[in-house]
Amino acid sequence: MTTKTNRTDQRGRFGIGLKTLKRIADDLAIHPAPYHFSGDQLSVQVVPAEGPLPGFYDPATDTMIVLRLKTDFSEEGLEAWFAEWEDDGLIFLTWVSSFRWCDPIGATLQGRTLSVGVWENIALVGGRDSIIELSRREVESTATSWTVWRATLRVPGYLHPAHRPAPT
Repeated sequence: MTTKTNRTDQRGRFGIGLKTLKRIADDLAIHPAPYHFSGDQLSVQVVPAEGPLPGFYDPATDTMIVLRLKTDFSEEGLEAWFAEWEDDGLIFLTWVSSFRWCDPIGATLQGRTLSVGVWENIALVGGRDSIIELSRREVESTATSWTVWRATLRVPGYLHPAHRPAPT
């Protein structure tokens, strides 16, 4: 089941993100309240709800993915990856603004979090027929900030995304 439609900003075509997580974890539980489940490609099981993690996960408004890492998982490798990963790795993720590595009781070992502003529409001035809409938002981490711009462009009718059939 999916809520993805023919939106031009659609992501997640092949489930690569979840497949990657399954390579490093024996168990994957997803908590988008009021649902709490785990599963594989063949079945889904109900799991107990996770409690809140102050400053990170509020069960009333957030979705959390909990991984039970494989026994051969390299914590040193994850630690090295995290040390090299910058906050800007979250800028263009539509629904993710915080990524944390927590111990089994929920204490954050390492993390990246952004504060994301609302999109502000920008008035277009003069002869920009190819631009339907232009907007921007401010994104901040503890160390830096960015202005992210988004443009919706008019696309010629004969062009369409390669992974979808042409509109009928």
